[in-house]
Amino acid sequence: MKVLRIFSQIEPHIFNKYLIIFGFSIIGALINFFFFRQVYLNIGEDSFYYYAYSRRVISFLSPVLLLGIGISLPRAIGHFSQDKSKTMRLFMVSLITLSLVSLLWLLLNIFCNKWFTGLIWGEITPLAQKLNIAISVYLMSINISAGIHSYFRGKIDALTAGIIDLMAQAILPLVAFLLISDLVVIFYSISIMVFSLNLLVIFLIIRKFSFIELKRNLLLKETGELLGYGIRRIPGDIFYALLIFLPAYFAGSYFNIRLAGVFSFGLSLLTLFNLPATAISFVTLSRSASLLIYEKEKLRKETEYLLIIGVCYSAFIMVLSYLFLDKFLHLFFDEEFVKHSQTLIRILWALPLLVVFTILRSLTDSAYKRPYNSFFIFIALLILGAFSIFAVQNSNSVILIYGNIISYFALALLSLVLVNKTLRR
Repeated sequence: MKVLRIFSQIEPHIFNKYLIIFGFSIIGALINFFFFRQVYLNIGEDSFYYYAYSRRVISFLSPVLLLGIGISLPRAIGHFSQDKSKTMRLFMVSLITLSLVSLLWLLLNIFCNKWFTGLIWGEITPLAQKLNIAISVYLMSINISAGIHSYFRGKIDALTAGIIDLMAQAILPLVAFLLISDLVVIFYSISIMVFSLNLLVIFLIIRKFSFIELKRNLLLKETGELLGYGIRRIPGDIFYALLIFLPAYFAGSYFNIRLAGVFSFGLSLLTLFNLPATAISFVTLSRSASLLIYEKEKLRKETEYLLIIGVCYSAFIMVLSYLFLDKFLHLFFDEEFVKHSQTLIRILWALPLLVVFTILRSLTDSAYKRPYNSFFIFIALLILGAFSIFAVQNSNSVILIYGNIISYFALALLSLVLVNKTLRR
């Protein structure tokens, strides 16, 4: 009953947006979990570890190549929502910028493939080199898709954004995984399908827009506005990308690729279970920008309710994992994979902390031009780095997991302190 009362405190139209994104997130999480199963059972155990690590590589590189546009575009569209011409120019500038940056990254990987493969994968094998190029192509497609998603995020159009995200991140990849049994070809096939989806959606968005309005001086101005805000967030994006990538990287570089695959799978589970909090963050970025000015008390109460819901959800997931994860792994994978259940459970201990940080992250970005989140993530990264060095020196991979948990604890604590100060002053 208490939980229902908490739900009732959130405005119905806002709660509906949370619910829509939450629903799409759950569907996407279930389909993404199926991908791991499909690779493990149908493509091979070795390919599973490469695929799991590939997911971490993508999670590391994608936010870096976005140049902070994932935050600056929805924020700018929220501020200029009444000026359709300006929002369209912002959208076009973001697409051009993301395309050029992603293309540059692809070309660098093509011409320096061996060097980048060794740097990112910790080994230079034919499969790793092929995957490195395939993932670079895939990154171009999903980063353009992320730009489109950010456009609808700025408009707080939860339904359209959710459909596009589900198609790009789940439905189209599902088709590739069901029809193809080669991991490299799967990534290329997903890229082609996502590119096609992107072109269709872009056409539908810009078809009524007059390109006469795309004057060079205005485009340069919009580019400056987007990157001026977004570039400040790039260090934070890089730090956060490193935070979710380093445990798997250290496991692969100093232990073995199989352990890196297990760590990567555990971190992917952590990311998947955090999707509901990401859904909340989707709405709060634009919403908190206006509430901070006129209705701070309403924002404070709403944030408290969301934190309570998030922590309760996290506790529920952790209890389920403790009781049933080994049975779940046996059912969806095989008996051999069950041996990793304790490692995965330890990784999931960080879930409540990650959920708290994710819920508060957008509010902090809206409240301050100064990139406090970047500073908080840098502190967490230092903690993780210290634990990683200690783990390597002692040849004990479990220390990596504890370092991951404590780094997220630092993130959650620092965010809580700042947001509490912001909403009560």
